Amino acid sequence: MNRKHWAAVAILGASIPMLAAIPGRPGMLNYVEGKAFLDSQDVTAQSVGSAVLSPGQTVQTDKGKVEVLLTPACSFGSTTTAPCG
Repeated sequence: MNRKHWAAVAILGASIPMLAAIPGRPGMLNYVEGKAFLDSQDVTAQSVGSAVLSPGQTVQTDKGKVEVLLTPACSFGSTTTAPCG
């Protein structure tokens, strides 16, 4: 490799931490597909990483899918409500 190639590799390598994913936390929307709502407000794929489900809030889908990060001891099915805290 010549110097130009090494410089490009060094620049790309230095920028990788900036491209890292947002660290997840319980309640954070991790995936949204189709029509979904967080307490009756639309959430979209752009909401991933910024929208957080708080205690007492509800997530609803209409021909869509939502993935919510949970605490290790919490789980629920597609039509189940469960207290998680």
